[in-house]
Amino acid sequence: MTLLQNYECPILFTQECILEIQNIINAIDLSMEKLNDSENSKEINSYTFEEAEIIKISTSLCECIGRKIDTLKKHKNYDSEVINLLHFALIALADEKLITKNWPGRVYWQNESLEKKVFQSRSAGDIFFDNCKKILTNRDYKFRNLSYCYYLCLCARFKGKYHSSDNQSEINRIKNSLYNFYGENNIEIKYDFDGVIPQSSLLIKTNSEENQKQRKFSHSLLLINFILVSIFLISSFYIWFNNTSMISKGINFLTNF
Repeated sequence: MTLLQNYECPILFTQECILEIQNIINAIDLSMEKLNDSENSKEINSYTFEEAEIIKISTSLCECIGRKIDTLKKHKNYDSEVINLLHFALIALADEKLITKNWPGRVYWQNESLEKKVFQSRSAGDIFFDNCKKILTNRDYKFRNLSYCYYLCLCARFKGKYHSSDNQSEINRIKNSLYNFYGENNIEIKYDFDGVIPQSSLLIKTNSEENQKQRKFSHSLLLINFILVSIFLISSFYIWFNNTSMISKGINFLTNF
């Protein structure tokens, strides 16, 4: 794949957005630790963060995701439906992370979610898994990379309507289905993902099998070469021995003659 194609890859965009969400959460945690350490802050309450600061975080995250989506739209390598479904997944993940987190901006985020701003809806917990079902039911090739993007969101612990611990098995089932769909006849590409994205066992298995085949082939070549060299040496020795014997007999014949 070319560098441009890699840069436009929805999977890489998903990874970058997940990392950005985590960076924002880490920054919030750091700010809250500083406030806790402050002599003037006895406790964290809803007034610790100014609303303007929360709005700034919301705008920054929304724009970050929006830029990735705009890049995909600009280069027109992906179907508009794929782009919209990816956009929704990233927005849903960002909202859930900041709504379920215990921080002063939680109430604001519940009332002014990114989903509400971008999609004018408030049902990401259901819609996300409806989209998963659509991807897995249609099994259209255009959804192949998208299935991995949704898989990554679940790896980042998006739960949606399956927020109860009793539903973890269902989430795992959907994750496996998405991953398996992405892996179908898709061994020709290997992305280098660190941290967020788990290494593909399919690619590991494929590479391992190829390495084994190459080793067997190399061993076979070595064995064949060894046999050929051995035959050559034995034949050479036999010819040399016969020639030497014939020369000796010729010399003896001439001497006796």
